[in-house]
Amino acid sequence: MRVVVWFAIGVASVASFGCGKRHQFAEVEGTVTLDGVPVPDLLIISEPDATLGPPGPRSIASTDAAGRFRLYCDIMGRDGAVVAHHRVVLCDTNDSGPGGPESSKRPRTATPPKRAPKLPSRYETANESPLRIEVRAGKQTIDLALTR
Repeated sequence: MRVVVWFAIGVASVASFGCGKRHQFAEVEGTVTLDGVPVPDLLIISEPDATLGPPGPRSIASTDAAGRFRLYCDIMGRDGAVVAHHRVVLCDTNDSGPGGPESSKRPRTATPPKRAPKLPSRYETANESPLRIEVRAGKQTIDLALTR
């Protein structure tokens, strides 16, 4: 039964991208800064904005210690992002909140450490994030300049 469910999910995923429709990809790299300071350890999720064009696969990236990133389409297994207008969401990969990567290292009875959030919460959800980018054909640099 599980195999059938996973097969159905896989078929639905392929179908949602236009039944094999070929998407044009472009290499995208850049730097994320918050008030001018590079932001390390972020997960970037960039997804074509279906309100401005056809749907397509998302691309993701992680920022390094200098806030640099390079988008990669994990669903299609290739570098870059679909040429389109995109919505962008950011997540702190060092989140110590419930379920965050650091939470499994704490004893269950311990209180999570208090720390200031790395990013304003508006960047963390697709409905609230003001981040929009346009990926054009060809290699490009798209910097994300965030503000508190």
